[in-house]
Amino acid sequence: MVKRFIVFFSLLFIVSLVSAKGLSSRVDRMQVGLGEQVELTVTLSGVRGQQPDTRELLKNFSIDRQSHSTSMQVINGVVSQEARWTFLISPNRKGKLVIPTLKVGRFSSDPIEITVTDMPVAQSTSDDVLMEVELSPENPYVNSQLAYIQRLYFSRPLVDSASISKPKLSKGDADIQQWGASDPRYVTHNNRPYQLIERYYLIYPRKSGTLEFEPSVFSGSLASSRQRDNFQMNGFRRGTRVNAYSEKASVEIKEKPASFTAENWLPASRVTLSMNFSQPIESLSVGEPVTVTIALIAEGLKAEVLPEVVLDLPDTVKSYPEKPAFQTDKVTNGMVGLRQEKIVLIANEAGEYQIPEVTIPWWSTSEDKLMEAKLDAFTLKVTGGVMAPQAISKFSSQADLEKDTAEDEQKNSEATKSNQEEAGTDAAAIIQTNKFSAVKFYEENKTEILTGAILSIGLSLISFLVWRRRKAHLNSNDYKQQVEITSSIKAVEAACNKNNLASAVAALPVWAAKVGIYPATLAGIESAGNEQLQLAIQELTAANYSPNPEAWSGKSLLAAVKQYSKTSKFTSADETGLAPLHPM
Repeated sequence: MVKRFIVFFSLLFIVSLVSAKGLSSRVDRMQVGLGEQVELTVTLSGVRGQQPDTRELLKNFSIDRQSHSTSMQVINGVVSQEARWTFLISPNRKGKLVIPTLKVGRFSSDPIEITVTDMPVAQSTSDDVLMEVELSPENPYVNSQLAYIQRLYFSRPLVDSASISKPKLSKGDADIQQWGASDPRYVTHNNRPYQLIERYYLIYPRKSGTLEFEPSVFSGSLASSRQRDNFQMNGFRRGTRVNAYSEKASVEIKEKPASFTAENWLPASRVTLSMNFSQPIESLSVGEPVTVTIALIAEGLKAEVLPEVVLDLPDTVKSYPEKPAFQTDKVTNGMVGLRQEKIVLIANEAGEYQIPEVTIPWWSTSEDKLMEAKLDAFTLKVTGGVMAPQAISKFSSQADLEKDTAEDEQKNSEATKSNQEEAGTDAAAIIQTNKFSAVKFYEENKTEILTGAILSIGLSLISFLVWRRRKAHLNSNDYKQQVEITSSIKAVEAACNKNNLASAVAALPVWAAKVGIYPATLAGIESAGNEQLQLAIQELTAANYSPNPEAWSGKSLLAAVKQYSKTSKFTSADETGLAPLHPM
């Protein structure tokens, strides 16, 4: 009996050796486009062995992913075993490329030649997966915002790592920026049920003419038919590899209209200008600083392209601008750019100063016409005498201070030189005559002169102490913080009074940071623990995503902000050293 078993297993072992077929390689496609992937399957039949040596393969290809599996079967007494390695590879260049001979032990596979072209080759497109793209609007202007939307439809679950190529230009020049993506959702397309995933990109054409994109490519695997009712992603199940390709997308980019003659070309769907002051400008004193904050907001443009807003000021009003702040945020319809200017104004003399209106020309991409964003004219009413130069030196930059000092010294030098030339040789005689008059006058009025000198010194000392105390107050953190808080409230107030939704959205995070709300975002403000403020933010958010944002009223938001500002402990969120993850 034992001998029979030995003979049986010996014959079984011999049959298994005879059934060995060695090492083989195959690919799922023989022609691909540069940037596409090829699935290479290497099979070792009948024996066990280590992974094939892929060093030669890496000379012309990149291995993006790989997997390994083994199996064993006994059929009619015949044992067969198989090891399989699957490589997802990408060609590094175009042309005729050879997948080299791969070796495992004494076994070798045959080489495989594939063709790599510039453009994708739609060999395995299936009705179960579709790739489409859309460009909007159809006739954009140079430098304006253009939406590039990729849509992937799939009727069976994705069961392997999948990828969608990024937009790639085949003609033209543009700045391409990824904007976001949607979650999968069920739709009906071409009378069939699909799941849909969308990816969004923003395109800013740099020059006019044709802007053409190569086809967008999807590479991945779909579940088998028995798995089609389960739309859960599962990386451990194998499926059918597919590739889907969109059509080429192109659009004609228009040059800016000849009727637009302004220096800065601003194609946008909406542009607004707003301004607020750190304190009332109807009752200023000579030498009293007031900070004006100007916000230029453009929907459809990035902040970095927005121009400087310049005020036309008289010579008696000094201006000290801070470094402008730029902020670009994502909203429902794309990007919104904000440029914020802060300028400290100081009047040297009393009077009423009329500051003319400021206009920023821009081109409406929605109405296709020239429009203007405006800042209304305003009046600075200043009371008091003439301000001493040294009282405002602390607001000047070092360069301004040196420039003013040099100008004053030059004027004094010129005046002295002129007086000397006019006096000529008679100066000595005049000095000699006045010398005797001065001595006589001093002797007759000695008491009054000394008393006056003492009073003058006393008044100068008091003035110095008052000035130093005021300087310390202006330099204190409490005063600076209160000025910033007041300024931020004024910005919100200006937006609310005008029912300007975009300006309110831009001003609220600044105010929140100053009153200690963290994170300084709309979500952070809503969760700050104030019911009135929470309701106002919910109303603002609903209007912001409404197709009719002009219907928003800022009355309730302004009341909530003022009420919260009175009761809050003013601690700037900047002191935490943390920045909000999503500023808007």
